[in-house]
Amino acid sequence: MDVGRTATKPEIEGVSASGPDRIESSRRAELRVTERRAISRFIAPLVVFAAVSIIYSAIYFREESIPTAVGANLVPAERVLKGEIPYRDFYKIQTPGILLLNAALFKFFSVSLFVAMTGVLVFKVLAVVIVFVTGRRLGSWKTALVPAALTLLWIAPGGPFRAAPIQYETLFILAAIYFMLRWLDSDNALHAFGAGLAVGIVAVFKQNVGVYAAIALGLSIILNNQAFPRSLREAKQLYWQSWKAHSKAHIAAAVGTGLPLVALVIYLFSNRALSAAIEVFISGPREHIESRFTGYPLPKYAAIIFIASAIGLMLASRLARRLPQHEALIVALALLAAAACAAIVPQPAIDNSIYWFAPALFACAAWKYFRRDENEFAARRRERGALVVLLLFSVAAFGEVFPRSVRGLVIGSMPASFLLFAFLFTRGQFLKTAGDASASKPLALASIPRKLVFMVASLVLLIFALRIDLPEFFSFDKERGLRFKADTELAFDRGRGVYLPAQRAEEVNATVELIRSRVAEGGYFFAHSLDATSYYFLADRNSPTGATLWNDTGTNDRERARTIVSLREKNVRLVLTSEQAMKAETYQPLLDYLNNDFHPIAASDGAPLTIGKTIFLERNY
Repeated sequence: MDVGRTATKPEIEGVSASGPDRIESSRRAELRVTERRAISRFIAPLVVFAAVSIIYSAIYFREESIPTAVGANLVPAERVLKGEIPYRDFYKIQTPGILLLNAALFKFFSVSLFVAMTGVLVFKVLAVVIVFVTGRRLGSWKTALVPAALTLLWIAPGGPFRAAPIQYETLFILAAIYFMLRWLDSDNALHAFGAGLAVGIVAVFKQNVGVYAAIALGLSIILNNQAFPRSLREAKQLYWQSWKAHSKAHIAAAVGTGLPLVALVIYLFSNRALSAAIEVFISGPREHIESRFTGYPLPKYAAIIFIASAIGLMLASRLARRLPQHEALIVALALLAAAACAAIVPQPAIDNSIYWFAPALFACAAWKYFRRDENEFAARRRERGALVVLLLFSVAAFGEVFPRSVRGLVIGSMPASFLLFAFLFTRGQFLKTAGDASASKPLALASIPRKLVFMVASLVLLIFALRIDLPEFFSFDKERGLRFKADTELAFDRGRGVYLPAQRAEEVNATVELIRSRVAEGGYFFAHSLDATSYYFLADRNSPTGATLWNDTGTNDRERARTIVSLREKNVRLVLTSEQAMKAETYQPLLDYLNNDFHPIAASDGAPLTIGKTIFLERNY
């Protein structure tokens, strides 16, 4: 064709005729891409669900010992099943969600440790899945896998699948985060209602965490994607602006939060337990702080690890900028060095870092939020809103740690922090302005700090988790190789399907057999030591006291005096105690009663019978 020749009519018609075809073809291609994405968003969570279920189902019924949570939560759950009402008939410091849930499980399935642990398993699996689904809203599926994998591996040691409130409430805190992120995108009051409903359910499981989550919910709606007010006047203006713009969301969130609480009030009021519950909720926290306050460890090892990591990452970043042709090698060496250090640091360093991971993350997120970079703020309004939601709810979840700052509770509160961590170091920490072309490169030199921090920190956290998990569940010897530590199934009906280490299983089996041989079905014995409380449930016998755990919160002098009367009225002939429990007992009338009216059961050699640390006392008459 000549350059200057005019196109003929057929040629012109051919071009014009092909235009609609191209448009239709493009639309079909876009539709296919949309369909593939929709299928991927549906299938990916199912794959995560299946994978987590397979991994957890291999280990969840293997415990190092019987957790105290059996006595604290499953014993009172069975009392609810038998018609007793919390607060009215026995003491419980938390709101009764865990008791009502497990009582329902026992009613529909069977009263056993396996059923209760299966319920925890379901909540744990769903928590990992919702972390992944929420992560997908914040970034790519590859990024979402990181907090999901961390949640999967960071299972609390010392009874990781124990029936404790934190195992259930975590799922609903994560659900509240998910719905609030959806509300940021849609401004749909239904999503705010979903978040409020999740927060209300959290309050039914643990009242203090429910209060923290409710505050996080309210502030998330008020602040939205706005900067934090600098004065009380700005705060009032921000609130009224929020009410005018998002009144439906405020109302929907309040209604959602109130529904579970109203149902709880009706349950307690109809069973004449509301006034007793209010008394516990008012006086209980003070007693709990007095009896359980543990303080918080200083960041001795954590400070060294954080400072050394920061120095190492800065050096790696500078080196990569000076030697761009060796960027991949430098990143690989940094990851290798981080993995080696994480593998050899002493266990106390890991424990100390666990306590300070979330607070350090909160400080980083707060610094990011309070920065007054107006250009970045204008370009990243959605990110600002997501940061507020993640930070507030992560802090609310972390509230579970106080006043009992033990490692297991700290680990249990971390899933929301893992989402905050992934967001900060993939989208929210070293954000580029809208016009920065380098931000679109996967590992551009300008973005090495955040990418490198995310990769290194994720790797270290995964190695730390494995260093805790593997010794928890596995042991190694030359003859049998790698094997489960808990390899012996409990031999009684309520323990079927649950495994303990052989020696511990033998102790539990022997204790249950002794109790059942000396206490008739439907009868009572008294668990004076804390560790013995679980045997009410395991041996299927009754408790004569209204105290959930003896000499714990709720065991006041009035309850002590009532218990002595109950021991006589219910013809209690067997007491499980220990040397430590006897030394710790401060109520002299009970000590006199145990010393004068009971004697130790003798073993075959004539010495007092002990199984593990448990001493068995039998009544003299």
